[in-house]
Amino acid sequence: MNSESEKYWDTLNVKIAIMIFVSTLLLGGIGFHLIEDVDLVTSFYWTVSTVTTVGYGDIAPHTQLGKIFASVLMVVGVGSIFYALTLIGKNMVEGRLWSMLRGTEKEKIVKKMSDHVIICGYGRIGQTIAEDLIGANEKVVIVDNREDILRREAVNLPYITGDATSEECLEKANIRKAKGLFATFADDSVNILVTLNAKDLNPNVRVISRAANKDGVKHLKRAKAEAVVLPEREGGLRMSKSFLSPEISSMDHLFQEGVIKTGAVKVQENSGVANIALAESGIRENTGVMVMAIKSGKKIITNPEPKKKIEVGDMLIVLGTAKQIQKLEELTSSA
Repeated sequence: MNSESEKYWDTLNVKIAIMIFVSTLLLGGIGFHLIEDVDLVTSFYWTVSTVTTVGYGDIAPHTQLGKIFASVLMVVGVGSIFYALTLIGKNMVEGRLWSMLRGTEKEKIVKKMSDHVIICGYGRIGQTIAEDLIGANEKVVIVDNREDILRREAVNLPYITGDATSEECLEKANIRKAKGLFATFADDSVNILVTLNAKDLNPNVRVISRAANKDGVKHLKRAKAEAVVLPEREGGLRMSKSFLSPEISSMDHLFQEGVIKTGAVKVQENSGVANIALAESGIRENTGVMVMAIKSGKKIITNPEPKKKIEVGDMLIVLGTAKQIQKLEELTSSA
């Protein structure tokens, strides 16, 4: 039995034990009230005294049926208390009780979320993605089966402990209302399965996946991942460029520190730049951003000419500071 299944059954057993105990108290309180014809406060007092084996002291059932009922209640009540305390004690000793309660709390938070991004795998890559997304004010949910990592590294984030390849786990992460998902595992087969299940549950979710090799890229594209990244290849190319073009690579820190960002801004209807040539739009003069490309439908025009006409619905791919990109968003919004 894996850790996820074990946690599920432990949680279920504790819930059942608590339900049995509460039901016993309710049944006992109502039973004494009807059989002994006493008020509810007294009947519940008798019930607690019975199941805790404390004894009645100056009060006790006085009818034959009441005594029989009390005897049955003693057996059932003491048994339910012993069962509940045994399970709770077991999970406390194994350090799982807090995580069970904490996990339930996190799941409730995730259940209410929408338009969030799910990060499957919380290793170094997953943590970097989470940090960057949170910096961009995105809502993030972490999914990983390593509870110790989550409790230590994702303490302030909503997370789901479990197997990201299972539909049940993705459902707990509220995949149907998510807008994006990152599959960051080192094993391509795991990322493929995560992608397939995510797309099956929510065809509109945008999936970005990690791949270990070119075959992985091919299979992930077939699984409908919108983007696939080879971290080792990307890292190797950056290192080689640091040697071949040190002047250019020396500017990397500007991106890493968030001084310069890339942005994609959609041109809205009735905006100040719609249906105007790029050179006449005043984008550079009014915002300071550099337009690197224009995406028109499925066509991407890189390094667009000054005479290129900006259409409604075009996506401007730009380079600039966060403040400059914000100005462009204001400029391209509907007037």
